[in-house]
Amino acid sequence: MTKRAKQSLMTINHEIVPMVNPITKNQQLAYDEWKDNNNLVLAGTAGTGKTYLALNIALDELLRPDSKYTRIGIIRSVV
Repeated sequence: MTKRAKQSLMTINHEIVPMVNPITKNQQLAYDEWKDNNNLVLAGTAGTGKTYLALNIALDELLRPDSKYTRIGIIRSVV
């Protein structure tokens, strides 16, 4: 890693990740299923908040001090 890259790194902790309040019944269901340790596959029309919910949950989980995760993988299907 270059000196410049090291200078641009910043530490982010779990407390600064704002949790999103679910707006719809399906968004609440996604949060509830994740809290019950179930894997999620979110599908639906554009603009329903799937990506935002998924990344918020993933970032929250990744930054927990006791997290078993080390990175977030984003996979997008070919359309």
